[in-house]
Amino acid sequence: MARLEDPISALHDDVPELAGTLYKAVIDRRDNYIQLTDDLYERYRRPLALLDAEQLIHGTHTLSKRFGGGITLSNAVFFMYMCALHEDQEKMKKLIALIDQAELNQWLDGKRIARAEDLPSPTVKAVFEVYAARGLGILSRTVGEVMYRPTA
Repeated sequence: MARLEDPISALHDDVPELAGTLYKAVIDRRDNYIQLTDDLYERYRRPLALLDAEQLIHGTHTLSKRFGGGITLSNAVFFMYMCALHEDQEKMKKLIALIDQAELNQWLDGKRIARAEDLPSPTVKAVFEVYAARGLGILSRTVGEVMYRPTA
């Protein structure tokens, strides 16, 4: 039953630990792009391959090395998985409440929210993407922006 309840962790035993390592990199860099060290790749090569195959991460592969161009964490579901395991849950509750209580049709600036709540901007963007995917609002597609407008 646990595999059905947590299909991401079920991919490989090391996925939760890898998620923590990746999320720490997001916090440190404040970016969703991560260049893997050789040690990190060797330690997690199988779970990385599985996550890439499931499109939970996007690996940039080179002729000489798998993930040689790093990885991009652009899947909102995987981002929420990382946050559930490794982000301060009080910060996440506050972010969700802020979005839930926002005025309809008023743009929320994700970068400003990220600074104010001490969260990485990609984390805020992932939450915006989940809300937009559920039909609750619109996510701006302007490059460099992290903007969301609640519509329901």
